[in-house]
Amino acid sequence: KAASAKKGDIIKFGGYDWRVLDVKDGKALIITDKIIETRAYNEKFTDVTWEICDLRAYLNGEFYNSFGKSDKARVVKTKISNKDNRQFGAPGGKDTDDYIFLLSIDEAKEYFSDFAAGVAYDSKGNLHLWWLRSPGAVNICAAIVDSGSGFVIDAGRYVYLDGGVRPAMWLTL
Repeated sequence: KAASAKKGDIIKFGGYDWRVLDVKDGKALIITDKIIETRAYNEKFTDVTWEICDLRAYLNGEFYNSFGKSDKARVVKTKISNKDNRQFGAPGGKDTDDYIFLLSIDEAKEYFSDFAAGVAYDSKGNLHLWWLRSPGAVNICAAIVDSGSGFVIDAGRYVYLDGGVRPAMWLTL
């Protein structure tokens, strides 16, 4: 049951399986266990940050709105810190308030420190790299988690290319 969820558990929510990354104050930080789809971080090949990217608009619009009323009521609107890329200096942009988000470089390194745990598959069993919300080496790239190794790639991938999507959120237990 989600109410007794602990770190590492898989829970069902909104038609997806979610991995519990953390539990604090009656809330759980969860991420989809699998890649739920592949899409671009941003449709246009341009400098972009999490605040203004197409993937954020999709996750907090169409994806969030696909949940039923009772499920939506459990999703916690969260202040998201969007730090600059520490290795390359690319600006992270303004902090945001989101229901659904992607992990940052720091969060991915914290919660997937065992790199094999960062390796992700889609529902058909195919390996995929997956997007992080942090900027890559420059703002035409976003950081990713590598498909084969599970390593966080700070330099990132061009934003207009497809990458795996693993939404994350804080959920009231």
